[in-house]
Formats: sequence, structure tokens, C-alpha cells
Amino acid sequence: MAAHLRTLTRMVADGRHDVVSDELATLLGRQPKDVRWALQNNPRIQKLAAV
Repeated sequence: MAAHLRTLTRMVADGRHDVVSDELATLLGRQPKDVRWALQNNPRIQKLAAV
């Protein structure tokens, strides 16, 4: 998982992954949550951050 995120980060930084679409929102029927929301609402991450 970490390697995949590193790869995506590099691709975005290099401008190779800059396609924007509304497909996920259409599939979900709502706007997707962002990474900040996921980090703030993940109990495992909250536990690690409290250390």
C-alpha cells in the first residue's frame, strides 16, 4: 500500500496523473471524502498520533 501511494504521489507531482472526473461521485451517489477526512476519522491513525 505504501509503495502504491508513493508511486501515485510521484505521478501527481510529475503531472502524469492529473485527470479529474466525477465518476467516483456518480458511483457513490455523493461526493467522496478526502484524505484529510480519512486521516482524522481513522481510529488506528488517531491512536498512533496520540503516542
